[in-house]
Amino acid sequence: MDVKVLTSQGYLERIIKTIDEKKENLGINFERSGLFREIFGGENYGFVLAGDLQKEIRKGIKAPAYKFDNQMYPHSDGQSIGCKLFLPSAFSTNSKEFPSREEVEEIMDYLEFNKQKGNIENIINSKRGTLFEDKLSIMELQKKGFRTPKSYHFQNFKELKKFVKEKNQEYIIKHRFGQEGIQLERINPNNLAYFENWKIQDFIVQKKLNTTDEKRLIFFDNELIASRIIIDRSSPWEKGKPNKRISKTYTYSPTIEEINDSIKILKYSDTTIGCIDWVETKNNGRYYMEINGFGTGYGKGTHPYNVNKLVAQKLKEKYLK
Repeated sequence: MDVKVLTSQGYLERIIKTIDEKKENLGINFERSGLFREIFGGENYGFVLAGDLQKEIRKGIKAPAYKFDNQMYPHSDGQSIGCKLFLPSAFSTNSKEFPSREEVEEIMDYLEFNKQKGNIENIINSKRGTLFEDKLSIMELQKKGFRTPKSYHFQNFKELKKFVKEKNQEYIIKHRFGQEGIQLERINPNNLAYFENWKIQDFIVQKKLNTTDEKRLIFFDNELIASRIIIDRSSPWEKGKPNKRISKTYTYSPTIEEINDSIKILKYSDTTIGCIDWVETKNNGRYYMEINGFGTGYGKGTHPYNVNKLVAQKLKEKYLK
């Protein structure tokens, strides 16, 4: 198998439920998997589950690799992570939690060790690039002079509580590897008790911005390949919309400054494939928000930035010829 994608432990279960039970909205983009399979070939494209790979690392139990058949049904195809191109996309080792930084580092160290041994030829992205998906990296960029929301990190609830009470303001708290508005909350002196049992070191706290829109620029080897803009995005805490990021998405032509600033961050973070998210505010201009790597959503159907096939083609041309 030439190409393997690392995906979350719950991915296989969601695929089977989607096919067998015809369930919707389980986070499975069959269009993306189908287009990747089309470009790389049915015998040369598959996936490995993060929890299985963790067992291989910690217990020596070899992680199975899976392929899709012509109906996109998955089946096991041997026990090896060896391949020409390994694409770490998602790191959740169980279906109920986001990964920790330690888990991501553990997996990336193992993959890079296998690259040194010659079992894997190429990994996209590098360990450094992948770890920049940790939202804590915004604090490093903040120190380097990039314009970011003022961000903070605390080791425990006691530190967080002291900070919020002293500032007497409302902030945003978000999981360092969170997505889709899950575990994204407001925090203020009046609701601190709600966070008392959270694993605070896995979160960052940010100044709350008055945003007007959110822009995403997707790159391959520092080449802009797609972009979009979101307006009227709802917040997870809005009444009647728990964890639903309702919004309007349109195509967007970024400015030269947005492109150049994005490329600076991509180069600094050693990211080959990924996207940069910017937010525009009402009175204070544009801020860098986060970077997403290979696991970036490439859209589907008539989505303003459906580049699944293009990404697969570029990967094949660069790494498999």
